[in-house]
Amino acid sequence: MKLIVKFFLIFLFPLGAFASDQQRETPAPTVMVIFGATGDLTSKKILPAIEHLAQAGELPKQFALVGVARKSEEAFRKKVSSQMYYAQGDFDEDAGYERLSELLHQIDKDFGAKSNRLFFLSTPPKYFSLIAEKLHQHKLIYNPGEKEWSRLLIEKPFGTDLPSALALQKSLSHYLDESQIYRIDHYLGKEGVQNLTDFRRGRKLESLWNNQHIDRVEITISEEIGIGSRAQFWEETGLVRDIVQNHLMQLLSLVAMEVDGDRVAEKIKVLDAINPLDLGSVMRGQYGPGEIKGQKVLGYRDEEGVPITSRVETYCAATLFIDNERWKGVPFRIQAGKRLPSQLTEVVVYFKSKQKLHIRIQPHPAIFFEGGAHFSFEPHLYTEAYQKLIVDAIKGEKSSFVHSEEQMSAWRLLTPLLEEWKVSPHISIYPAGTTP
Repeated sequence: MKLIVKFFLIFLFPLGAFASDQQRETPAPTVMVIFGATGDLTSKKILPAIEHLAQAGELPKQFALVGVARKSEEAFRKKVSSQMYYAQGDFDEDAGYERLSELLHQIDKDFGAKSNRLFFLSTPPKYFSLIAEKLHQHKLIYNPGEKEWSRLLIEKPFGTDLPSALALQKSLSHYLDESQIYRIDHYLGKEGVQNLTDFRRGRKLESLWNNQHIDRVEITISEEIGIGSRAQFWEETGLVRDIVQNHLMQLLSLVAMEVDGDRVAEKIKVLDAINPLDLGSVMRGQYGPGEIKGQKVLGYRDEEGVPITSRVETYCAATLFIDNERWKGVPFRIQAGKRLPSQLTEVVVYFKSKQKLHIRIQPHPAIFFEGGAHFSFEPHLYTEAYQKLIVDAIKGEKSSFVHSEEQMSAWRLLTPLLEEWKVSPHISIYPAGTTP
């Protein structure tokens, strides 16, 4: 394995960023190790977030990045910053972890102190358990309760259905404590979702936030884009696993949860209170050829790498009912899709008074009554989701991450649907640029 000349990102810690005044005088060094360092997520999201945080002085004073990937160092340098350590090796290769261990110890020696370790798994999900096992086997993960910490950031999807998610959780639990596992849903770091949380906690309309005053709620994640070059991923995943199980379920639980009490516990209560899906009423679609903003685009089955007989969904819509005192009888209409007419993520609350409240997550975060009052919010410090998530992970703030029971509750709801679709041949084709 070839290593480049050592490089440290060193910036001053801003006052108030982490810990106490005494701790700020000698903040603990932190090393972030990115598995999958040559992937698109690393180059397009993670490294730009790190660069922004470094420029803003939001990283620990002693901070180092280590990239781990299977490709050559030359291929790595073409995609990402040269201002990183780099370790080449297969994820199942013991020798690579031994060399990684040597590198981390050398970084500690250069820092003059033992470093905290943040491992970011930006890899296909099939490697999650393997990497955790190897990190544990080579003693790269500290035990809970030690002065220094180790944390594992895991990208979605967390499993492909309930059995696989349970198996993944069981495997990770052999090597890490739950306090060390940070499951990412990047929507929880978005500015618009933070506005929603602030709005609910502000209790501006809490007395009207129930079935006595609300007729229905609609939650939409609409994307103009298609699958691009991700045919293999999409064929293995589909829209329900990629967007509905995580992003849509998170938005629904944040809208419907009780604001008093533990946030994670209240979200789990909401998810567990959703009635089983009426499978026959769920809309399942796949985009065909059409137009987006006047430009002709391919249908899903015409995209490179997609089988002509594919039945993988790119659109899904369903109506959910939450069986609790606050929401009983109120329909929650959820929908998400690719190649729809607009790029929009929004919650719309329809009051029985005929007023409509829009909670817009993207592209321009806003909360407003249609034709009426707008609610303004102070801009958050972190305008890009991964900036917030990285800082929260370093701080040990888990509210922006997904608890294992949230994952399992969402999978319990959606796994019967996925099982039904395995044997059901029908899927509706909608022209790109239209809503089914």
